[in-house]
Amino acid sequence: EEVATVREIYRRFVDERHTERQIADWLNAQGILSDLGRTWTRGAVHQILINDKYAGHNVWGRTSFKLKTRHVRNDPSQWIRHDQAFPAIVSQALFDRARQIIDERSRRLTDDELLALLSDILKQNGYLSGLII
Repeated sequence: EEVATVREIYRRFVDERHTERQIADWLNAQGILSDLGRTWTRGAVHQILINDKYAGHNVWGRTSFKLKTRHVRNDPSQWIRHDQAFPAIVSQALFDRARQIIDERSRRLTDDELLALLSDILKQNGYLSGLII
């Protein structure tokens, strides 16, 4: 059941372009609980979409800390990866497509790109406002 749920999360995200919030709401409406027996949140769905283990890879050392200090995120060059450590739940192609969607969504635009987009919006509407933007 858990494998089917993970595959459904990826399918809805990649094929149907649902957001993490929409997927969480759908899972909760179906009465499907997370692996911890909790209701789904946007963040829980997001963690499934970005975790390499669902494509069969094991990654160590993403974070580190010393006693009485905060966890720090390590640079990906410091991570230890073991690809194909176990059978994949989703294909590498599907996992990569989900990551691409997430990366595109979080890409930071340059000032020139933002100005070009605002210029297009201004041309379409004749004015700019917070609601239109």
